[in-house]
Amino acid sequence: MFQFSFLAWFKVTLFLPLLFLYSLVYGYSSIELFFSNNTDVIQINEAYSRLVSASQKKMHEQVIAILQRNHIEQGTFKDALGMYQITTCDISADNSSRFISSSQQPLSKKVIFSLSRELVTKLNQESIAVFFPNNDFPVSDTTLHFTTVQPTIVEALNLIKQQLPINFSQAFSMYLDNECEDFDTIKVVAIEWLGQRVNADLIRQAFPQEIIHSRHGEAYMVYRDGSKKSL
Repeated sequence: MFQFSFLAWFKVTLFLPLLFLYSLVYGYSSIELFFSNNTDVIQINEAYSRLVSASQKKMHEQVIAILQRNHIEQGTFKDALGMYQITTCDISADNSSRFISSSQQPLSKKVIFSLSRELVTKLNQESIAVFFPNNDFPVSDTTLHFTTVQPTIVEALNLIKQQLPINFSQAFSMYLDNECEDFDTIKVVAIEWLGQRVNADLIRQAFPQEIIHSRHGEAYMVYRDGSKKSL
């Protein structure tokens, strides 16, 4: 009995430091949340004005307060211009942001979905998007990186409309080079689409000189009533 207990204790004491070292070296998969605080149907130039104004800062402050209240460790925010189709079938632009959770903190789907619902309510949104990286699932996050010529915002919108099927124009995020520039001259460095229905091959065909980055995982829309829709 003593021998079994000692061996069990030895295995546990050996395993825990190894697990800790593994989490330090490799970490956990960072969960990503996509959200906005825009409540109107607006044009892309107005969305950019909101992106570089106090409205964006206020949204970050509101989100950080909710994250801290839920004991979520510090992560990273990446601001973007979004285009999405709302329930009325109108296409609206928005000032949006993506929160990337810390790779050192494991977060369950239950925690993330509960957090998402709280964010949707606080920001007065119809929904927010969530991405769980997971190599066991199909590609659900596709990003076009402009490495040759970076277009302006208007040029990027026209490229999507002209080079890709119509569904690519219904929901995406545009990441900008430098938010200190004005709307007409600022450059788009990347465009991101969520969901399994995005055909990365079509993007490669349309933009053969650019870099396409695809990630496997699960993407969802989370609504105010707690319901979820797989993308």
